[in-house]
Amino acid sequence: MAAKIQCPELAMIDLIRTRPDLKACARNGPKLFPGLRDEIIRNSGRIVQEGQDRTMIHSEESVAAELDRVRQLRPAESAPPVLAAFTVDVAEGSPEAYAQRVRHVLSTALHLACTAEFDDEDLPADEFPDWFTAVSARDGETHQEFARGGRTAYMNRSGGTPWSLQTWIYRFDPDEDSRGWEFWDVVPVGPQQVRVWVDSWGESFFGSLDLLWLLYTAGAAHVEGPEIHKASTWASEARGR
Repeated sequence: MAAKIQCPELAMIDLIRTRPDLKACARNGPKLFPGLRDEIIRNSGRIVQEGQDRTMIHSEESVAAELDRVRQLRPAESAPPVLAAFTVDVAEGSPEAYAQRVRHVLSTALHLACTAEFDDEDLPADEFPDWFTAVSARDGETHQEFARGGRTAYMNRSGGTPWSLQTWIYRFDPDEDSRGWEFWDVVPVGPQQVRVWVDSWGESFFGSLDLLWLLYTAGAAHVEGPEIHKASTWASEARGR
């Protein structure tokens, strides 16, 4: 059943999501109408979600900005009004090492998104860390215990099958709108815990199995969320690291 929309801005976004021919126009929306995105986020609580994950419109510009954030080049003042957070219990090792594993994989995927042609052919995967390539293979055999345990934990959480590497990479195609999030930050918040922050356009219910695959196989014992918080909550945690 379609989502019930209570404001015209969100009605427009839902129309765009069902009309690929309007996607290019939508990508220029924030440039043409600077207040539109914030208005969408402010009104996102008025959506009644019924039975499907919300999608997200990406662009070459937004993917490039996402890569900057992964590489820690994006200033705090650029944050949207709200962000979604996943709280990760790290199975082994330090939260800092876990955060670097997440950033490494995302940096590689987003670099491909900025430079490669997504034309249904296999994309180069040499720059991905060995543990992620191995755990995403058909048999999932890897010598890294954190990745093996994370693969099992993901399957228990999702009830689904593991991701192949190429399928996972293709979620970062700028023309692919089923990835319902864009990376914002990963912050250690405890001796064995990190918070992963993403921009979901204010949605608390969005396509994130691709993200969960990474979070678990990078060494998560458990992932809680997503939960929506004001960006000031993220900023406070980020300042404290």
